[in-house]
Amino acid sequence: MIDAFGQIIALAFILVFFGVIFFILAVFSYFYGAVAFTFLSLRARDNHGWLAWIPIFGKPWLSSRLAKMHWWPNLLWIFAWILLSISFSDFVFGNTSLMSGLLVIAGVLGLIFFIFNCIWKWNVFRELERPGNWAVFFILSAIPVFGIFLWIVYLILLGIAAWGKTYKSKKTRINNVERRCER
Repeated sequence: MIDAFGQIIALAFILVFFGVIFFILAVFSYFYGAVAFTFLSLRARDNHGWLAWIPIFGKPWLSSRLAKMHWWPNLLWIFAWILLSISFSDFVFGNTSLMSGLLVIAGVLGLIFFIFNCIWKWNVFRELERPGNWAVFFILSAIPVFGIFLWIVYLILLGIAAWGKTYKSKKTRINNVERRCER
């Protein structure tokens, strides 16, 4: 029978292992997403691809630009982060009454921003002549446990949108097929 100390060590090892895996996936996702959004920006003929490299705020800001929609919902994201940091400092210093109210407000702002971000992703795919419903994988990646698999699918689709072939219209696609058949 394993004693309590051995169980704690085993649990700590498992937590560290999954923490390292999560960290590696997060870093890969950040760099892959930044490179993909930079190329999406080039493909959309936008000169602000460098925004993708700004942590946390860059990709949503670039998404609003590429979708050709308003930028102001990004302020909701910034205010939500400010409120979360204030509520965290209140938690550290023991002021829990203010903390719960700030967390509710930050959660509502974050949810509203998430809806805008999903609309932006949909429109970015449509602007790049890809199916807009590819953004559904971004939306569904918020589901616990299965979300990581859907996030991977979203990253693959983002790569296809960034580096895959594009056709200007159905007529152009038909003309390209006809040219191949003539050869």
